[in-house]
Amino acid sequence: MSKSRKDINHTEILQAAQAMGATVIIDLAQHRVSCDVLMAFRGDLFLIEIKNPEYITKTTNRWSWLTESEKAIAEACACGNVPFFIVKDIEELKAVLFNRDQRFSEPKYYNRKL
Repeated sequence: MSKSRKDINHTEILQAAQAMGATVIIDLAQHRVSCDVLMAFRGDLFLIEIKNPEYITKTTNRWSWLTESEKAIAEACACGNVPFFIVKDIEELKAVLFNRDQRFSEPKYYNRKL
């Protein structure tokens, strides 16, 4: 998908994040960057890639959902231990924001070991 077009659920997920108390620092999708959102929540920063559930494959391997440029960002984040998450709905966003122990106990940014 071209970054000139947002995923259909992009605005809904950002609004839900703000309702949960997160701050959208920059909506990167507006700037044609290979990651959708830089978000802050309770002192932590997150790079979040939003995927439209209608376009993702049925596989649970989220790595396969990413474009090549998104994979490059995810790999750079993993090398620097920077949280990078892929969400397809509000429930997944809640899990990312509120499950601190799970978020940082083991890097599971995109279900792929480097």
